[in-house]
Amino acid sequence: MIETKTIAPIIIVGIHPFNRLDEYTPWKASSLRSGFPDFKGEAQTDP
Repeated sequence: MIETKTIAPIIIVGIHPFNRLDEYTPWKASSLRSGFPDFKGEAQTDP
């Protein structure tokens, strides 16, 4: 579809986290399931 100019070109970026439970949560929270670690809340957010 990009070659036929049906849609505009796009860029897709994938970022592999070291520990997404820590890096994607902005606050600490208990685990949602037993056997899994708690969320550490280490996401960087703008003030």
